[in-house]
Amino acid sequence: MWTDVSTILLRDSLGEPLHFVTHVQDITERLRNEEYLRQFEHIVSSTRDGIGLLDRCYRYRIVNKAYERFSGRKAKSLVGLHVRDYLGDEFFQNSVKERFDRCLDGETVQYRTWVEYPTLGKRFVQVTYYPYYDEENAIEGVVANTRDMTPERLVEEELEKRRKEHHQLLESAPVSILVVQNGSYVYANPYGAALLGYSSPEELVGTPAMSTIAPESHTAVKQRLAEIAAGRENAPQEMVLLRKDGGTLWAESSSIPIVYDERPAALIIGRDLTEKKRIAERLRAAESIAHMGHYDIDLQSGAAFWSEETYRIFGLDASRFEPTMQNYAALIHEEDREAVYAQVEQCIRYQSDFDMVYRIHRDDGNWRTVHSIGRVRTDTAGAVIGLLGTIQDITERTVADAELTESRNRLLSVFRATPTGIGLVQGPERRILEANEKLCAMTGYTRAELIGHSALVLYPSRDDYESVGTEKYRRIAESGTGTVETRWKRKDGTVIDILLASTPLDPADISQGVTFTAMDITEQKRADARIRELVREKETLLKEVQHRVKNSMNTMVSLLSLQADTLQSAEAVAALRDAQSRFRSMGTLYDHLYRNEAHDAGSMREYLADLVRILAGAFPPGMNVRVSTDLEDRVLDGKRLSTLGLIVNELVTNAMKHAFTGRGDGHLHVRSIADGGDMTIVVEDNGKGLPETTTGESSTFGMSMVRALAEQLGGTISFERDGGGARAVLRFVAE
Repeated sequence: MWTDVSTILLRDSLGEPLHFVTHVQDITERLRNEEYLRQFEHIVSSTRDGIGLLDRCYRYRIVNKAYERFSGRKAKSLVGLHVRDYLGDEFFQNSVKERFDRCLDGETVQYRTWVEYPTLGKRFVQVTYYPYYDEENAIEGVVANTRDMTPERLVEEELEKRRKEHHQLLESAPVSILVVQNGSYVYANPYGAALLGYSSPEELVGTPAMSTIAPESHTAVKQRLAEIAAGRENAPQEMVLLRKDGGTLWAESSSIPIVYDERPAALIIGRDLTEKKRIAERLRAAESIAHMGHYDIDLQSGAAFWSEETYRIFGLDASRFEPTMQNYAALIHEEDREAVYAQVEQCIRYQSDFDMVYRIHRDDGNWRTVHSIGRVRTDTAGAVIGLLGTIQDITERTVADAELTESRNRLLSVFRATPTGIGLVQGPERRILEANEKLCAMTGYTRAELIGHSALVLYPSRDDYESVGTEKYRRIAESGTGTVETRWKRKDGTVIDILLASTPLDPADISQGVTFTAMDITEQKRADARIRELVREKETLLKEVQHRVKNSMNTMVSLLSLQADTLQSAEAVAALRDAQSRFRSMGTLYDHLYRNEAHDAGSMREYLADLVRILAGAFPPGMNVRVSTDLEDRVLDGKRLSTLGLIVNELVTNAMKHAFTGRGDGHLHVRSIADGGDMTIVVEDNGKGLPETTTGESSTFGMSMVRALAEQLGGTISFERDGGGARAVLRFVAE
């Protein structure tokens, strides 16, 4: 037991000691409480949290050492100080007062905020207000506990920053990021949702994963999901996916097992291979079209990668041939092998490009010519580690080049030896790019004087030059070739006539140039002019002869008419009249030929129409016979026209003389029918017809002449009865 003993000396009035008064008090409990208080103060003082007691007037009553550290003040300078004076009026009004008042009403209040401390600087603190009660359980003040949360806050902010960065990375990543749990998608980034044809990740979430896999990839995906379930990750693999709209796409996917939402799941990372596949397919197509493959050789191991077309060029099966340097050597023609490897060695040593044409041996036994272009690959240190290049089968091109060279040599030979001037012009100024020796000889210029100059130098005037250009290019546009006659002026000033024929090198692009041939037609034009003059003289002479023959015919007709007038014998008169008719027919023919530009041929229709009209007009006016023609035309030479005219003359004259005797009227019709090269002439009337005994084999001079003339035409003639009339039909070949 602990006691507190106090002694008091009592004195009398004189100050003399009387006795002692001793007071003994049991302080065991008080000491025990004081010890507890000291321990509590020690605990409170040693805590990292700042603890202070404030009265109802917001003034500090007690603070611990941690609070001193926060404030940068000693406890004695804080005690009695108003919170406003310590933290500032703005902070007091905005952050402290409302919460302090709630605590005075009995509520425990906690909040977090940034506070600027004089010594510690800006700190993030967690402040808790506890109501402080007196012995009568009345709220006497507030215990404020301030805890420095700055390190935790910085960690939280860093974690939040990282979380946002990771979220942004996932949301903006150009790869598909998906999470599959229990067979369905539970997470998708925007790229993954869009890749599968969904408008948003939310639309895809909940969709069964297998519904987005094409049937041909189902087995592979199920195996991969089984590996994930067993806790094993899957290496990247190509597969075909199904989009929401039913379309398909190629993707490369890798997957690993994860825990998502505290449950096992599969994280699937994929990328779209569709465009890569398309590019690869286009590359394969382009390589196939160009007969060009590519290769990549690892010079350290000797192994190589060959494209599909490279195998095709060599005629090899990729599954059975390993394209190592050693195996490749055996495929190079033995005569080219040493040169190929020498250039490869030079390429590696000097890091220069490889460019060589050589021969290879295909698996089918054929030799092919290839053109290979390569370039070395180096590591980060600059050391050569590989050779990357292309190889193209140029066998056909090599053959074509040889044939082209041979053809070019032949053309050059023709170009030099041809007796016609040949040249090439290009551009709006028609600048001369090529000229053969004949062209130089024709114009009097040397080749050097022509090449590079405008074709204007060859023309006597700019009008001639521009006129030829306009007409020539117009004809080229219409038919592909422009042929014009023009004039050129030789170097010595002589003007010559030229026949110029031009055609473009490329009809689709005339700017590539226009080739032309030039022929000196000066003498030919002079000869043509002389021939035309002679022809005109001949035509004049022929017309004069025909005119004289026609006049002679008319004279004969007149003489026969006079002679007939002096005769008494009816038979003699008839014979003379028939002769008159035949002369008249000949006269009509010569009149027709005289009026025609082609004096040795004429229109059958025009000739027969005139002849029938003249014959009908020769009979007495009293005969009321209507004569008509319906003739299809052919052009016949003068001899056949004459023969045909004599036949028609006899038939028409005979009908006019005999068919209508004893009648007041009648109809005579002459028609021709063309059937291809065959011609039919019909002379028919509606007279009294042929006698029953008449067969057309009459031995009269007229009928005998008709049959002979028909044979002369190479045709036939027949006579037909047609009711009350008669018909004569002449058939012959008109062409």
